Amino acid sequence: MNQEERLKELFSAIEEGVKNVYSSENYKQYLSFLSKFHSYSFNNTILILNQKPDASLIAGYNSWRKNFNRHVDKGAKAIKILAPYQEEITRIVEKKDPEGKTLTDADGNILTEEKQFSITRFRAVNVFDISQTSGEPLPTLAKRLEGTSYDAEALIQTIESLSETPVKYVSLENDASLQKGAYGYFSPKENIIVIRDDISTNQKAKTLAHEYAHSIMHKQNDKEQQMIEIEAESMAYVLCDHFGIDTSEYSFGYIADYANQDYDVLKSSLLNIKDYAHEYISLLEPEFLKNRERIMLESKYLSPVELEAYASSFILDLEKMHTDSPIHNLLSDHPDAKDQMRTIQDINADYAKSIQEKHPGTFELYTSDKVFQSTIDQTILDHVYLNKPDSHPFIENSIERKNYELLENIARPIFGEDVYYLKYTSKGMLDLNIEKIYDDRIAMSHYYVQNGDLMADPDIEISVDKDNKLLIPKTYQLDTLGIYQDEASNPKLGDELNGFLTTWISNIKNQHYHLNEVRSDKYCYDEKSNFKDLQHFCKENNMNHMAPKRKELER
Repeated sequence: MNQEERLKELFSAIEEGVKNVYSSENYKQYLSFLSKFHSYSFNNTILILNQKPDASLIAGYNSWRKNFNRHVDKGAKAIKILAPYQEEITRIVEKKDPEGKTLTDADGNILTEEKQFSITRFRAVNVFDISQTSGEPLPTLAKRLEGTSYDAEALIQTIESLSETPVKYVSLENDASLQKGAYGYFSPKENIIVIRDDISTNQKAKTLAHEYAHSIMHKQNDKEQQMIEIEAESMAYVLCDHFGIDTSEYSFGYIADYANQDYDVLKSSLLNIKDYAHEYISLLEPEFLKNRERIMLESKYLSPVELEAYASSFILDLEKMHTDSPIHNLLSDHPDAKDQMRTIQDINADYAKSIQEKHPGTFELYTSDKVFQSTIDQTILDHVYLNKPDSHPFIENSIERKNYELLENIARPIFGEDVYYLKYTSKGMLDLNIEKIYDDRIAMSHYYVQNGDLMADPDIEISVDKDNKLLIPKTYQLDTLGIYQDEASNPKLGDELNGFLTTWISNIKNQHYHLNEVRSDKYCYDEKSNFKDLQHFCKENNMNHMAPKRKELER
């Protein structure tokens, strides 16, 4: 199938996917959700925009709580609008007959009577925008993408390097525009693409593709917002699909929300992006393939824990080897290697190839299934020596190292000698537990109680390499769905959990968790009984940002 045929197929998939959204149960729930918001008069709309120009969804204090299970943030400044109400008043008026003529008495005096009237008055009331509230997420047609993949990582790096518009990643609390619910935006005025830094890799790739499309097609145009958003999301879907990322769960709902069953607008939007899709697939593809190949290579190194697990000693002692061994014969040709007592591991074939490219020579380095040429010097032996795994060129930039540093930032004591349990809490969130199982193994978990049983939601066991500062996830448990997986039975699980861990640990601080309890062989502190001790503990361990605050205790 050529590119023209593939694009035609993708455009048809968008149309069909959008139509399916309108017939879904989710769409009915979404309409029901929208019906709970009032329509405001022209005058009130002006009042709202004058006070909060970025307002999007408005409701009263009690309405947010009762209808949407959200609460207005402490210190939020209310938006004042005018609310009508009816007031009953009594007035003395001329008395009239059924035909409307004024009645008089025998002397010709006008007769009067008391009559009640209902008149409309206005009073100022407080309302709040969604960005001023916290609580349960609002219904949406677009389902947030989770997970990670090499394709998503490669597309992100490709767009970052080729985009003429700079890309910036920011936290939710530091950007008012993102607090309205968007995962990213393109600012033509500042010529910048902004993306939330706490979303999954797959969502990040999709959002970046969407904002990249805006930066290409919508820097200066007079199209309506409806058309602009349909074009950008359709372009994002096409780019992501071409590069191996399925965004249909998000894109179809997003496009349906803006298309509003206007299929002429949808077809026109798809026609508008046709040429752009051809051009930018061709532009991105060469760089994407290079990035993906590099990411694949970097991700395939064997961690120190894996090295130990997969170790297969080819050489324990050169003098004890069988004299007919091919490796013995090769080494015998190099007198400088005879005094080397080394263990050559069954290391990754791609990495062995990279050694060969950097150190061309005559020595054959044997791996499980391939033979590569390399030198016999100390540098090569160091690379494959079990006790020097940190010489691996990819280890410092690995996701395992990143996750170790992220966890160290919020739970440093768990890597020490004494502390074996840390508990974190945040209002409205499940408690977070970090527990030391063995000196080189910990567990992270959220738990809730159901019918008297503790339910993991989720629980991950992680191998800890303190020497090289690496976290290597080993098992995953989610009791809600009856899931238990381990790396031994699912080799791909490690890669998936690495990405999940990054998002999970990063979110702990953003979700305002703080240390609630610590247990060690020498002491036990909890927030209620040992508040000051817990604060001092956090300060001693460079974790002031995770310390409990007095106002949290009072709540």
